[in-house]
Amino acid sequence: MTKKVYSVKINTPVKKIVELFAETGVVSVPVVDKDRKVKGIIRARDLDLRFEEFNPPISINLLGSILYLDDLAGFQREMKKKFGMLASDIMIKKVRTMPQEATLHQLLRTMEKHGIYRLPIVNKKGQLVGMVTNTDIIRELIKEGKNV
Repeated sequence: MTKKVYSVKINTPVKKIVELFAETGVVSVPVVDKDRKVKGIIRARDLDLRFEEFNPPISINLLGSILYLDDLAGFQREMKKKFGMLASDIMIKKVRTMPQEATLHQLLRTMEKHGIYRLPIVNKKGQLVGMVTNTDIIRELIKEGKNV
């Protein structure tokens, strides 16, 4: 587990997050509240989405009313993510965490099952204490003498 974890607060401006990624080389950061409880995660690739093509929902104007043929709520969520100004606007809210007591086997199974490469580690109070990446897992397996 990496104990020195870069994290951002919910109200951190996206510009600061981009700068953090550029300066540190990290590719994801947990988003924490004032009590250091994990509320989300932001990956560098999520920021890449901000530069993709903008596609407004298909609509028709019928007798002075606009009827949307696409999912308007989904479009509004995408707009907030694409043009959001704060970490809370662009973060992935459904983030999986693991307790610091988790075994290597539990971490590996969770990462494999959910196709994730980074897991925020929390203490009994739910506060961020570290991060485990797939590289950490490989390093530990090699240390234990397992074939990787």
